[in-house]
Amino acid sequence: MGLFSRKKVEVVEEDLDPEYQYGPRRLRIIKVLRGRYAPQSIECDNVSEGDVHDESAFNVVVVTDDFMSSPKISLPYQKRIQMVIETVADEFGTPLPFTLTVQAALTLKEYDGEATVPAQPGQFAIGTIK
Repeated sequence: MGLFSRKKVEVVEEDLDPEYQYGPRRLRIIKVLRGRYAPQSIECDNVSEGDVHDESAFNVVVVTDDFMSSPKISLPYQKRIQMVIETVADEFGTPLPFTLTVQAALTLKEYDGEATVPAQPGQFAIGTIK
């Protein structure tokens, strides 16, 4: 298994876990990232402090081969982070009305541990809390 737990997300509201709080921003982030990248795996966690309906901070992990510039060459890691942030910003506008932390932006082989990530994954955050 790779760096993160595998969690394929098919965002069909009827299939969502009724015990988990899926707010409208979280659903919208997942839908926009799925629409742009068709990821093999995606995680989007509401990490807001306080009320679960706050939706002021999110951590995301995106795993997709869209981060490959050719079949054997992956995009620079910082470029991937920028792509994810820009995709979400195109949907919500800038500055973002919440904090978005991209915890990882990996290709499927990197995720499965079959390839090396081109730079040490870190946390990259953007956005402001209104």
